[in-house]
Amino acid sequence: MNNNERRNTPRQEVAIPTIIMDQNLNKLTVGIISDLSRTGCRITSEKVCAFPDDLYIEVPGLTKPIKAWIVLRKDNMAHLEFAWKSMVDVYVI
Repeated sequence: MNNNERRNTPRQEVAIPTIIMDQNLNKLTVGIISDLSRTGCRITSEKVCAFPDDLYIEVPGLTKPIKAWIVLRKDNMAHLEFAWKSMVDVYVI
């Protein structure tokens, strides 16, 4: 891990399409997950500035949306932290 990074979990570069939703699970827009770890991800979307701080993302292959919050916004990218402590938490949302 880079000494300048604050992450505790390794990131994996990916290119996964995702749907961004509000707290009521209403679709807001689409985006691309460009890196992913157990604890969060980075999403690229033209509408990042319109995202609420607390949101859900839908990831292909998972049965339920993932609750997350934005920890950083920059240009057309948002860095999200997942609201789970483990993969088990995905199923209690």
